[in-house]
Amino acid sequence: MFSKSYSLLAVLIISAAVLTWNGCQRDADILEPAAYPTDAEVFTDGFGPGVEYQAFGDAKLDALQIDSEVKYAGNYGLKISVPSEGYAFGTYAGGTFVSGSGRDLRGYNAVTFWAKASIPAQINVAGIGNDNTANAKFTAQRTNLPINTTWQKYIIPIPASGKLTKEKGLFFFAIANVSGTGFEVWMDEIKYENLGTLAHPRLSILSRSVDLIAGDTVKVNDPVVTFDNIGTAVTVQASASYLTLISSDSNVAIGDNFGTVRAVGAGTAVITAKLGSATATGTITVKSTAAAGPATAAPTPTIAADKVLSIFSDSYTNLPVDTWAATWGTGRVTDTSITGNNVKIYSNLGFAAIDFSNHQIDASTMTHIYMNMWTIYPTTSPAAFKIKLVDFGPDGIQGTMDDIEQEVSLTATTTPAIATGSWVTLDISLSEFALTSQGNLAQIIISGDLKTVWLDNIFFYKGTGGPVTVPTTPPPAPTASAANVVSLLSNYYTNVPVETWAASWLYSTAVVRDRVVGGELLKLYTDLNFAGILLASPIDVSTMTRFHMDIWTPNPTALPKSFKILLIDFGANGVSGGGDDSQHELSFTAATTPGLVTGSWVSIDVPLSNFTGLTGKSNLAQMVISGDLKTVWVGNVYFYKGGGTTPGGPTTPAPTPTLPASNVISLFSDAYTNVPVDTWSASWDQADLTDTTIAGNNVKLYRNLVYAGVECLTNTINATSMTHFHMDIWTPNATSGGVVFKIKLVDFGANGSFGGGDDVEHELTFSATTSPALTTGSWVSFDIPLSSFTSLTTKAHMAQFIISGGLNTVWVDNIYFHN
Repeated sequence: MFSKSYSLLAVLIISAAVLTWNGCQRDADILEPAAYPTDAEVFTDGFGPGVEYQAFGDAKLDALQIDSEVKYAGNYGLKISVPSEGYAFGTYAGGTFVSGSGRDLRGYNAVTFWAKASIPAQINVAGIGNDNTANAKFTAQRTNLPINTTWQKYIIPIPASGKLTKEKGLFFFAIANVSGTGFEVWMDEIKYENLGTLAHPRLSILSRSVDLIAGDTVKVNDPVVTFDNIGTAVTVQASASYLTLISSDSNVAIGDNFGTVRAVGAGTAVITAKLGSATATGTITVKSTAAAGPATAAPTPTIAADKVLSIFSDSYTNLPVDTWAATWGTGRVTDTSITGNNVKIYSNLGFAAIDFSNHQIDASTMTHIYMNMWTIYPTTSPAAFKIKLVDFGPDGIQGTMDDIEQEVSLTATTTPAIATGSWVTLDISLSEFALTSQGNLAQIIISGDLKTVWLDNIFFYKGTGGPVTVPTTPPPAPTASAANVVSLLSNYYTNVPVETWAASWLYSTAVVRDRVVGGELLKLYTDLNFAGILLASPIDVSTMTRFHMDIWTPNPTALPKSFKILLIDFGANGVSGGGDDSQHELSFTAATTPGLVTGSWVSIDVPLSNFTGLTGKSNLAQMVISGDLKTVWVGNVYFYKGGGTTPGGPTTPAPTPTLPASNVISLFSDAYTNVPVDTWSASWDQADLTDTTIAGNNVKLYRNLVYAGVECLTNTINATSMTHFHMDIWTPNATSGGVVFKIKLVDFGANGSFGGGDDVEHELTFSATTSPALTTGSWVSFDIPLSSFTSLTTKAHMAQFIISGGLNTVWVDNIYFHN
């Protein structure tokens, strides 16, 4: 089982640390003046000087503990708890011991440690050189080391200790369960030694022949070094940075100090690797051809300069760029010209970052990104060229929660398409990137399968269409009674605790952020391939009958695009992997019910019985969302008991008023000119207000309505010549069983001031039995004689209008006085 997982550890061991154990620090006053300490101890009865333990990102974070009961020597050892299969908060035990300052380890030739386990098992990997960053250079590791219930000493030889002048990655390990069962491992006496028993290093690399174009590179893969140790062969997998690479023809190919071979000219060269005096078995034969670029310049763009924000083009004034190939990318950039036209050549293009973080671009009014590209490399599918846009969000700061990035992948079959040996124009709508912010664009990252590309005319412009949209209104208000709901996310219910909305699972690229739209808390997922939603503790939904989730996406939803929801129950024992877990996944497309739609809220409201494989519902613990939609807004996630709701508001606007404007004083209506209103939701009220539209008609949406105050204090209304008050309302809430809706009008009297002694007011109450009668799911027109407000003895200074009652959610329109 773990052999498959272990192939991923190369990625895991450079992931960000999550858990840190701090070792003791030396007093700076007694340190030697040497640049880097030479201490041997990693853990010997305690952490060595300046050492901290960092758990790998998807490992069990609290797996490692100091143990006073079980140790090999001294008073303390390390206990490592390996989780069982299915453990929700880490798939294995693993991490690295890091020196913050780095150590000079040239005086040692191995790291050694003692270990034992509670059952016969294996240490899947143990090694040195991993400092839990992307910069690990000198790694060496042994794999699949047998471990049993008695203490045993393990040796990890250093391939060439002369390289380790400032090493931070002192020791790392990873251990998986055995046939799904967790167990304990103890380690002690982890330290560097200079062993006189290690001798006769032998180096081997994989022989191969590669075809390159001048400027391209290839890595020496999987060097293996074998030592003799008292008659036993000890083998380590080493990074290529330990090697010295020698070329048979340096005019064709050369090697560097990082184990990389670069083609520099046409011809054939043989690369030999050496480790000290040991020559590797195996060589790399490089067959290189000279790079032949385009003979003509890219097409001259014709878009008007006042519609363009350019970073590279001879046709426009260019904005400043910090670097055209950031040091953390693999690509190299060269400036050249073709028939007098400036061009950028990218070689060794794994990925390259065009960074303008210090000169961020406000592209919020732009609609497209434009780029000309030429390559000599084959572009037959599935070969791809990728463009990623990175925006630092409204705060303009990298690494904060409002950063957003999205990538578009282009092939020979996409529109636009890539091609070999000719200039292609990549003119891409920014809506394809589905960025939720493009006011602080800071980076463009290019990557893919084309090792060398020529680029020109890189700019943003304003054309037809528009920048990507985000939901401007919240999802439809739920109508299920709170007594019948178990909610994970909703402003309308009490939510059960959720441990995380995007678990740090291997391969998951999803990023989740909290966003508020129309006063409602939502979850925004970007770069979504799959995301694990983990409950703080399992919930019992066995009495619930339906599942609900509202989603909104700017991405294309045409077939075969899908969005999937997986529900997972841990069974009667409430434990993952306990043998009685059950799960089921539903997939939604544009052709299902409900169907996916781009740019609109979709209410997924389905019977729980549709999750046919979910045989248990008493310990529901996890939910996984996945599919083809990279950007998804999520709201109102809950289970409920009932026959189903009709989520959403009115689909048609209220009836259009027909009275002549000369007979009307309107506060709110598209049919008339409206008088000024100070506020539609006074600071003292208890309601959430959203301005929205229905079929292009403006309406007011009140939610969480206890009472809402509408005030015209600055310009009170003289309604003395009016005879009626009018209002249209629509509610999804139940209107039977004594539910009421109230309308109160307030006049400030002759002095026009609140509390002046002559204020008057009157409130009318409406129900399902009054005239007009309250109705669920259809517009109700209140056209009420002002004489019905019997206590409203004056009407010359109408200043307030208050609605209240038992309706939680109400859409209102066409509010006016008339005669």
